[in-house]
This record gives sequence, C-alpha cells and structure tokens, in this order.
Amino acid sequence: MTHPFHPFRGRHLVCVGQCYDRFGKCLLLRVDDSTVCSVPPKWTDIAEPDPEVVMAQI
Repeated sequence: MTHPFHPFRGRHLVCVGQCYDRFGKCLLLRVDDSTVCSVPPKWTDIAEPDPEVVMAQI
C-alpha cells in the first residue's frame, strides 16, 4: 500500500482479485484471514507511476 494517508501504508498485502465499481478497477487485498479490502490500483505499487509526477522529479 503506497497511498500516503491509508492506514495500511507500508504494509505488503496479497492481491486476491479485482473488481469494478463506478470509479473503475479496484484491487481486492487480503488484510488478514477474515478481511479483504477494496482499493484503487493507483494506491498500490501495482499501478504505473504518474507521468506528470515522474517528469516533475527530473
């Protein structure tokens, strides 16, 4: 989890699937044996880096 304000930031969670909602694609991440949370891919390291952010760092 890479989103700066998410409570699971820095944790490595297992992706158990994906779904789609009105905002687009979501990843299903296993938090523990009984909890799965849904987050946008851009909140994880699975997503490609934002080109504007990459260009700003140069």
